[in-house]
Amino acid sequence: MKLVKLHIYGFGRFQDCQIEFSKGPIHSFLGDNEAGKSTIMAFIRCILFGFPTKLQSEIRYEPRLGGRYGGSIEIDTQRYGKVTVERVRGKAVGDVKVYFSNGNIGREETLKHVLGGLDRNHFLGIYSFGLTDLQNIEQLDSEEFNRFLYGVGISGMHSLLEIEKKTDKALQELYKPTGRKPVINQHLKKVSNIEDKVNAWKNKLSKHEILVNEKVCLTENLQTLTDKKMDLNKKLRYLEKLQSITPIVLDIKMYENRLQQLPDFEPFPENGMQRFEKLKDHCLLVEAEVSEVKERLEQINEELAKLHIREDLPELEEAIVNVREIGKIYESKHEEKGLLIQQLRFEQKEYEVMKEKLGIESVDVFSFDTSFLAEQKLEKLMDEEVTLKQQEKLLQTQLKQSQDILEEKEIQVDKLTVQLLDEGERKELEKKRSEQRSELELQQEIHYVDDSMQQITSQLHLFSQPKNSYKLYFFIGAFIVFLAAIYFVISHNWYVSISLISLAIGILVALKRNPKNIYAKVVENMHNQREQLSKRRQKLEVELEAISREKESPVNDILKKDDRIREQLFLKELQLKEANEGYEKVCKEFDKWEQAYGNFQDELQSWVTNYHYPNGLAASNYLKLLKLLEQMKKKCREITQLNDKLVIINKDIEAMLCKAKELCHNFKIPYNKDQHHQIIERLSILLKQDKEREKRYLRYKDQKDELIEKYKTLNLRAEHYKQEIQKLFDAATINTEEEFLRKGNAWNEGRELLIQLRVLKSQLIPIVDTDEKLEQLEGDVIQYRNILEEEIHMLEGQIKTCWEKEKKIHERSAQIDIELKELEDGSSYSNSLHNFENEKGILKEETKKWAFYRTVQLVIGEAKAIYEKERQPLVLKEANKFFSFMTNGEYKKLYAPIGEQKFIVERIDGLRFEPNELSQGTKEQLYLSVRLALATVHSKEDSYPIFIDDIFVNFDSKRRLQSISLIKEMSKKHQIIFFTCHPFMTSELSTNYYSMSHL
Repeated sequence: MKLVKLHIYGFGRFQDCQIEFSKGPIHSFLGDNEAGKSTIMAFIRCILFGFPTKLQSEIRYEPRLGGRYGGSIEIDTQRYGKVTVERVRGKAVGDVKVYFSNGNIGREETLKHVLGGLDRNHFLGIYSFGLTDLQNIEQLDSEEFNRFLYGVGISGMHSLLEIEKKTDKALQELYKPTGRKPVINQHLKKVSNIEDKVNAWKNKLSKHEILVNEKVCLTENLQTLTDKKMDLNKKLRYLEKLQSITPIVLDIKMYENRLQQLPDFEPFPENGMQRFEKLKDHCLLVEAEVSEVKERLEQINEELAKLHIREDLPELEEAIVNVREIGKIYESKHEEKGLLIQQLRFEQKEYEVMKEKLGIESVDVFSFDTSFLAEQKLEKLMDEEVTLKQQEKLLQTQLKQSQDILEEKEIQVDKLTVQLLDEGERKELEKKRSEQRSELELQQEIHYVDDSMQQITSQLHLFSQPKNSYKLYFFIGAFIVFLAAIYFVISHNWYVSISLISLAIGILVALKRNPKNIYAKVVENMHNQREQLSKRRQKLEVELEAISREKESPVNDILKKDDRIREQLFLKELQLKEANEGYEKVCKEFDKWEQAYGNFQDELQSWVTNYHYPNGLAASNYLKLLKLLEQMKKKCREITQLNDKLVIINKDIEAMLCKAKELCHNFKIPYNKDQHHQIIERLSILLKQDKEREKRYLRYKDQKDELIEKYKTLNLRAEHYKQEIQKLFDAATINTEEEFLRKGNAWNEGRELLIQLRVLKSQLIPIVDTDEKLEQLEGDVIQYRNILEEEIHMLEGQIKTCWEKEKKIHERSAQIDIELKELEDGSSYSNSLHNFENEKGILKEETKKWAFYRTVQLVIGEAKAIYEKERQPLVLKEANKFFSFMTNGEYKKLYAPIGEQKFIVERIDGLRFEPNELSQGTKEQLYLSVRLALATVHSKEDSYPIFIDDIFVNFDSKRRLQSISLIKEMSKKHQIIFFTCHPFMTSELSTNYYSMSHL
């Protein structure tokens, strides 16, 4: 996977900013502090894995001045091709869209598939690291650094070991077998103390249980009295209800007895008597109307029998109208027929002319394909032919120009090659020039000789003063030795240097033997030394004058001239190389053109074959042929259309005559072609007479239909009234009119009695709501109507007795409560039980926490064991190779003892070190090796970009260059994105870099 382009809508200080990555594998971002490098890294991380939520500590980089928040990243993947990931403000982590090259759009789940399962933690732990990680290393002691580096080898970050460390700490804070301060130990002690208190309380509760049992018995007795009292009250209320409804119930019984004495009047229809009288009157009226309609129908039938009409009259009328119109257009059809014959002859002559122009005797023009697709392909081939002809002329011109330039450059190179010195002659001249000492060296030596003479003069001035201190002489001797050493380094003159050293040694020896007489000898030696330095200076001036004279000798001029010719030759050779490359490029273009022209010829031949055209023509001629064939096809179609029209006109004329003959046959009159118009007029008169008879017939027919419909309606009404009367009889379950009237009178009287009963029963509705309860009440009223008052008085006495017993039970219960309260002395026992259960619950929750952390500890141990067995060997193998390369082979081996959670490095001399024993730079190189190795092992199938932030600050130049070489090697598989504030690092790493000041 590679990053192709960044488009920042709004993120941090960037607004509407685009960064497009070049095709190279390494990309550097150069900028000062606070230039935005960290913002770009955060932008890439947020677009791919989501914005930080407001509850997280990570910076969100929202634009301070407002605007659109987010952006897009275009990435190139092996599986999906180029994909654009866009994330903008939305839900907690932002709304993401994934745009594929085929137009499909995906969401968050699709992005996970595109990234190959890479999440934020793996991205930060494996493919992104920088200066912050190195700063963390500096703050760790030896054991912490070992654990940190071990954690990096597992997941790229030390988060797993931090979790293990926090888990161990949490377990120690929760429980220790012999501890006092851990939380579980403290709660165990509290639970034990409270349990002792609860047991003590149990011994004091024997009397308490007796009182509690007695109170339970009293409560049960009180409940029994309460139930009995409720039953008595219920019975009392019922008897009082019976007493209140007794008069109403007796009246109801009286009306019911009267109803039973009436004859049977049910069932009978509602308002049956009135409805019967009304239906009887309607039946008499309908029977009178039916007789009248029947007489009128008989009259109309007699009139219809006298009339006779033709059934095909509408068709005949239409046919006669058509024949009349045909008479008007008969002549025009004859004229149109003559014009068609004349046009047909003209079109046939033009087609013959086109056929002669085509030059093919017997040809089927429709066998040639003149479709739009064939024409478009031919026009495309014509454009391609024109383009190839133009390219041919251009390439021939370029080839001629490149040949001329190449020949000219070859002549220039040959001329300069002839002017060069022979190698032997040049070596002799260079040897002479190297034997001569340079003017600068002689001037420096003269300068140091002058300084030595000045120092000796200063010492002589000191000796001229009366100072005989031994320390002064010793200082003078040491200074002379120092002066001799400097002079030797500058001039490499053994003679003067040995003289100065001898002088110093002589001064010191003489001082040791005879310090009193040393003064004169020292002064004499210093005078001699100054004289030697003066002679040396004169000799150097002579050599300097000789060099000045030699400058005017021809050796230097010849060598300088030869150098200039060599420089010119180098430039001309470069120009010759460029000219040769240009000539070869033109030749390659010419070869491509010939191949393209051959392909064009093949395509043209394929077109000729596919569309059935003759061979051997140019593309432009094929287009002319196609146009001519297209015109001939059009002409053929026009001739065919004219023939078809002529046939149709002949058929129309024949049809006109046939229609007139058919009409005469229908009206039974003879047809004569010469009297065509008179016959049509006669047919029109006959048609008019038939239409008048048809109108009269239809008028009578309509009247008959109306009377028939009215007759049916009246019969239906009469039948309906009879059915309604029969329904009334059926509803009353009788057969005769007399029985119906007798039952109706009984029904009216019974209805009055039922109304009275309904009024009385409505008074009982608030008391009873169902018929069953009403029957029960009526029976109880009849049963208790003579003894109601005695029963009510007896129930009131029983209820009063229950109230007195209930009062006594309440008084004893209150006394027991007082005794229990004194015995329990407040709520100490209940508090103890409550505290005991509460502490047990707290202890249970803390125990669950301990079990959780213990489970986490075991899972981490299993993960580390799997890592040491499966993944660690692969990471160590790659890290060992990288670390040895970065340290120039100084460290040859990297170990990770199983179960010890640390690394050991072995130097080339066999000595082994722990990481904390290494220098700071070597520690960082070891860390970088482990991180790169983890990235290599993790990306066996998919290669992800690696983000590096200024990690070479503590590397020396050699190891920095080695590390950069390693980064370049890894760039063959991974895209490298490097952030730095040092310009020289960007030049060492890659020529492709982005200046943050220009973004």
